Amino acid sequence: MPFRRDPLLLSKSKQASADQSESLPLNQKNVLIVGAKNCTELPLRLKSISIELEDDVEKTCSIQHGSEELSNPSLLVPGDEFKKVFSVSSNTNISKLKLGTVCLRWRRDLGVEEQSASTSTLSWVVTKQKLPDVNLELPPLIVSFECPPYAIVGDPFTYYIRISNQTQLLQEVKYSLADAQSFVLSGYHNDTVYVLPKSEHILSYKLVPLVSGMQQLT
Repeated sequence: MPFRRDPLLLSKSKQASADQSESLPLNQKNVLIVGAKNCTELPLRLKSISIELEDDVEKTCSIQHGSEELSNPSLLVPGDEFKKVFSVSSNTNISKLKLGTVCLRWRRDLGVEEQSASTSTLSWVVTKQKLPDVNLELPPLIVSFECPPYAIVGDPFTYYIRISNQTQLLQEVKYSLADAQSFVLSGYHNDTVYVLPKSEHILSYKLVPLVSGMQQLT
């Protein structure tokens, strides 16, 4: 698995307009984070966060997540926020993607009676919010960064950058790499490479960690 993957979306490189909607890369997995914040003055219990797809959406995208319901309803005191991560992907070449509707199941916290109450007899409030449609784009280039999950101070390791050309044209890529204070890096810092159609070009760098702890790599 790559440490990081960045598809190039041409719409994001252009000047954004006020009414421009979000774009997602085609044939790539995307992370969708849905948050539910308690904006009341009372503690709440959250049972589930799910995404309901419309009948025609089933054929255009795939949304994956863990279990729909929480094993124990989460307590949200005033100001708390609960977040859930979804994986969104689409292999259909369409201009607009309908993500569906977020469905929340919640209720007020019962306080001292919470432990003795039976969850099967309690009624839950259902709140729905439609997600905005997003654009789908085929990224001409995909850049993947690969490195080991950890390193040892003083021992060199290899860091790979894979540039994948998704088009039928030869692509010229100019890149620059900045130094990180916590590492010694060997390799070209500024260069131009040419990536053949439907192929990839791999850049490799040797890095030596200088300090321990969590460090910024890129």
